[in-house]
Amino acid sequence: MAEEGLGARFARLSNTIRILRETKLLGNLGLAGIPVIRRARKAGALGPQILFALHAANIPNQTAIIFRDRKISYKELNDRINRTASGLLKLGLKPGDKVALMVTNCNEYIETSIALQKLGMSMVPLSTQLKAKEANYILSNSDATAVVLSDSKQDVIREAIAGNGKISESRCVVVGKASGKMTAYDEVQRSGSAEEVLVNLKEVKTSLIMYTSGTTGKPKGAERKMSSVGGDVILSYIDLNGLKARDVHYCPCPLYHAAPTAYNTLTWVLGGTVIIVEKFDAEQMLKDVERYRVTTTQMVPTQFNRLVNLPAETLHEYDHSSLRVMITAAAYCSPALKKKILDTFGPVLFEMYGATELGMVTVARPEDLKKNPSTIGKKVPAIEIRLLDDNGKEVGVDQPGELFVGSKFLIDGYYKDEAATQSSKKGGFFSVGDVAKVDAEGYYYILDRKKDMVISGGVNIYPAEIEEELLQHPAVFDAAVVGVPDEEWGEALKAFVVLKPGQKASEAELIGFCAERLAKLKKPKSIEFMDELPRNPQGKVLKRELREKYWAGRETRV
Repeated sequence: MAEEGLGARFARLSNTIRILRETKLLGNLGLAGIPVIRRARKAGALGPQILFALHAANIPNQTAIIFRDRKISYKELNDRINRTASGLLKLGLKPGDKVALMVTNCNEYIETSIALQKLGMSMVPLSTQLKAKEANYILSNSDATAVVLSDSKQDVIREAIAGNGKISESRCVVVGKASGKMTAYDEVQRSGSAEEVLVNLKEVKTSLIMYTSGTTGKPKGAERKMSSVGGDVILSYIDLNGLKARDVHYCPCPLYHAAPTAYNTLTWVLGGTVIIVEKFDAEQMLKDVERYRVTTTQMVPTQFNRLVNLPAETLHEYDHSSLRVMITAAAYCSPALKKKILDTFGPVLFEMYGATELGMVTVARPEDLKKNPSTIGKKVPAIEIRLLDDNGKEVGVDQPGELFVGSKFLIDGYYKDEAATQSSKKGGFFSVGDVAKVDAEGYYYILDRKKDMVISGGVNIYPAEIEEELLQHPAVFDAAVVGVPDEEWGEALKAFVVLKPGQKASEAELIGFCAERLAKLKKPKSIEFMDELPRNPQGKVLKRELREKYWAGRETRV
């Protein structure tokens, strides 16, 4: 990265002052928080983990979390975080340990994640959808020595740790009623103290190890040091996404994913309130928006799709005028869906493109999406983007290339997988395999995943383009396109389609619909109708599962 000049520093300072004024963040700060910062600096623990202690001093009665209609203030939340932290130490955990979390959405997840940061422990989030065999692999690969889990996951974890010498049942902390030798979270809380726990974080290596979704094989542990991100960068993220102090943020996405964690944290930086939802329900969301006057939310496209496809009378029944920012992130969102969101809720839609490995890369604001719903926006400050061809050379304007990101916010690498780390890097830049292009105005467009690209008759075809057209059909609710074996062409395009309730469409009709809008070589050769597409909890289509039965038994897969 190029060294910052004096002019750039002045511009950055001016921008910071503007954001502080516009977000009204300064209203959350006061003299009461100064001792918190002094103690943390003295202990070498000045980082994001002191955020809640700072707010507990400055705005103690402000609501930090709402869960199951229970309101938890910043003071109560920080006390609970400290009790969890000191309770885990009494359980025998120590700074530097790796602790896995398999917890459904709840306030205890937040308390534990912040407690681990305060203790200098590394966190390994686990999807609550995992089976025992899958959990066993991650627990073993990550070198975790303890697990915090929901009571509904006790059988899964008990089976997963069988034969694992690093994790005993007594090191399994259960949110809810514990069985066997596992320890109840409430016991950990009762054994702890509300006093601040300060660990010198410079003396231990702490990280967040988030395992990738595993859509193409074994998941990889994306490891990122739990270091302090520059305040000016956090403020720029807040500004780009239109966030403000005391926002009420609605979080219906699993907390073990990167995007909800990021937007929840930005809300808490601003002293706002986060409503944590256990399971997404589109109509219930509208009820909650009206009741709590929700101002912001971040969701995956699948959730947006369900929301905008509610009956018109349901959408108009509830007052959602408080919604100012609706962010789509974590999975591909079609231009058709983005347009429908804008038509339904007005100019409130923001799109964030990023990845666990890359952090936030681009942001598209409502005015960008209204003008061109295909874009994912412009790059965020403090990063560089390169679009490279197969020979590693940068491509020109409007030309497809693999997207590589250079930034100090990249992951350190894949945990214990140097080969995978190096294969994703080029000259200090990192890629997750997305193919993109950039136009003359600096707007980026994701064309597809490189591994999802289909080569038919020697021509590169990006399925996302066909999926976009299928989603324009009035009867289509969801669609995915993959390449299947074809003796003549090598690969042929096959579409998997979910129809809207009560709607009908034939294979011939949908193929003809695409033929009218796309080049002949991009027309699906066949269509299979499904009740729903296989997706991981993050909302990404598991195309590997769609392809598998067609490629099974073949020695090579093009």
